[in-house]
Amino acid sequence: MAELSGTAGSFNFTGVISDCNFNIRSWSAEGTADTHEVTDFCDSGYKTFIPGLKGWTASAEGFVDGTNTFAFSDIGTSATLLLYTSDTTKYYTGTAILTSWSPAVAVDGVQTQSFAFQGSGILTTV
Repeated sequence: MAELSGTAGSFNFTGVISDCNFNIRSWSAEGTADTHEVTDFCDSGYKTFIPGLKGWTASAEGFVDGTNTFAFSDIGTSATLLLYTSDTTKYYTGTAILTSWSPAVAVDGVQTQSFAFQGSGILTTV
């Protein structure tokens, strides 16, 4: 099995946040599905479930270098999110809403900022 390096990954929240303007160094995404309990007397004491609504979230982290200024008003923006893997021809894409921005400063490190997104609709693999 061939492992893939993350060094060629990339991130773009169309028109708002990208690798180039926010020094993005990592991203992650998580798909979820709700479940609904449908246990009845015939289930012999074991809970049973059926699938419900699906959704996804994503996050990204980058360095602050003094040239990238984030506008607080960008929180709540809806745009296309592109999450590239180490193979730049393969990526995940979908519409997302920027739900949070978290700057952080530590005395023994560089300034960072993280962003959180709520997916709206399906996250497609291209």
